[in-house]
Amino acid sequence: MEVSADFGFTATEIHDPQKLCRRAEQLDLVPYRVEKDVRVNAVLQDMGLAPWPEDGCLLFAGGTGLAKAWRLSSRLSEDVDFWYLGRTLPPDISADTQQRIHAHLRHCLQQWVLSRIPGSSINDSLSQFREAVPVQRVFWKYPSVAEPGWSETLKVEVMLAKAVSHWLSRSVESFPAMTGETTALIPQYPCVATWATMLGKLHALSLVHPGRNHQDMRHVHDLGSWRAANDPSFHPS
Repeated sequence: MEVSADFGFTATEIHDPQKLCRRAEQLDLVPYRVEKDVRVNAVLQDMGLAPWPEDGCLLFAGGTGLAKAWRLSSRLSEDVDFWYLGRTLPPDISADTQQRIHAHLRHCLQQWVLSRIPGSSINDSLSQFREAVPVQRVFWKYPSVAEPGWSETLKVEVMLAKAVSHWLSRSVESFPAMTGETTALIPQYPCVATWATMLGKLHALSLVHPGRNHQDMRHVHDLGSWRAANDPSFHPS
């Protein structure tokens, strides 16, 4: 897990290989790790310009949302998470809806993101439709411009809610839109509230697969950052 003391970096585009390498040296990271954060930005920028799914919208969520929208975490992004919010109550998570969202995600990534990054492609074996699971994922691969011969994979995920709380039951149009300096990075997305993201992280740590994956530390880091932001007396050891 890598972090950057410079929160503004998460909203900075760096495409020149030499600049990427210099920035990586400043952060004491390998260049392809910094480049991955830039690719995350590309997903947000370009998919934010694409049409929304039929009868709903995508909400920007997860640890990446905490860093790039809410500015509550300095952790560099590992992936991009969205929630799908439909206009019907109770939420429609039927197989037909999930297939439609999966197809929408693949289409938008292919047409709006990958078409702008030479040599990039969807990993079909990892990006198949997932039955009986309310989370659809697409993995795409891109060649590194900072380290020739190296390639990386980035996951983009959409979760369909099984239930809708009072907070989520409002109209799609009533969600807070991103404003200020994040507008250029996130042109369209409403953003999932921080506490809702934190509930998901707590669930992942306590109920799903506690301690089985080294990436669990990213949830610990984000929970600590959120606590510190909301409780000035909190000093994690």
